[in-house]
Amino acid sequence: LNGKQIGKTYDGERFGSSGSFNEFRVYTIPPNLLRDRNNLIEVLVEDMGNIGGIYEGSVGLTTRTAYERYYR
Repeated sequence: LNGKQIGKTYDGERFGSSGSFNEFRVYTIPPNLLRDRNNLIEVLVEDMGNIGGIYEGSVGLTTRTAYERYYR
């Protein structure tokens, strides 16, 4: 977020052994990283083979309150 890393998933396993693709991820954005106006979010996806990438499921931004209401 705005040039600072706020999350990472990498289990260090070889191709075919990794299970990180199947992990549910939630990253909290530290308020001090947010700018008053424009913020930039960059998502780097390393495709290690097979179907790779972000190919299924929800991707989005939400408030903590909405997240807790939905996932609890």
